[in-house]
Amino acid sequence: MTLATQEAISYSDRDQHTTVDQGPAPQPVRSNAPSQYARFIDDEIRAGSIEPDMRILKERARTWLRNDEPSLALNDAWLESKTCGLVSFTRAFLRSYSGFKTGAATPF
Repeated sequence: MTLATQEAISYSDRDQHTTVDQGPAPQPVRSNAPSQYARFIDDEIRAGSIEPDMRILKERARTWLRNDEPSLALNDAWLESKTCGLVSFTRAFLRSYSGFKTGAATPF
């Protein structure tokens, strides 16, 4: 027998190896709930037809996050970081959305 065959046979003998079977791998938690970004943008679109300035939008986002995730209020750095991300994402989306609504119809 060749060396590779002998090694394959020796590894197939489980009695010589102490491998512990861990069972199936844990699966990520799936949720059908919409993301925070989607819910906040939906609230902003429903709330008004004009695009607010950054200061107003940031204050609304901060208040919204405090109500949505009460644990964030305990950590100001996380709250500020998440607020900035939410504001920049929402601002970009609102600009694109308003351009889509008011743009001229183009034929395909």
